[in-house]
Amino acid sequence: MHIGDSRSCPLDVLPEEILLKILHLATDSPSRNTEALAGLPPFECIHYDSEIAQERAAMRTKLSLALTSTFIRRMSLPLVYEIVWIHHGAEALLRALQGPRGRDGFGKYVQRIVLPHSTYFMKSDVLTKIIECCPEVRILTRPLA
Repeated sequence: MHIGDSRSCPLDVLPEEILLKILHLATDSPSRNTEALAGLPPFECIHYDSEIAQERAAMRTKLSLALTSTFIRRMSLPLVYEIVWIHHGAEALLRALQGPRGRDGFGKYVQRIVLPHSTYFMKSDVLTKIIECCPEVRILTRPLA
């Protein structure tokens, strides 16, 4: 294939380990290092405004990658769900994390949950159910405001 060639190169010709490393690097953010964050004292502030902006940019990249092809979507879903923010639409998030028939959902990928500052907008048991369906969660955080 030449540079001017209009045909595209299929990504599945690369080993999955290399593609996963590329996806991981492309979506890196300060909050990915859960081991360092888990070592902080409880109630310690872990974010600065610049880091929050980096996290949001990483999430946009993850979501864009998941929409490119079914192959990339399959590989990027663990990255998309490694950190979840609970906001409006918590019931839809719960359904995705639980999966069909309440099992085999994306909750198995969650390592960190950002809790809402207020839960007035959701049913009382939704937050508990979200946490329950994330067996690998290492960090729960709540923003200051």
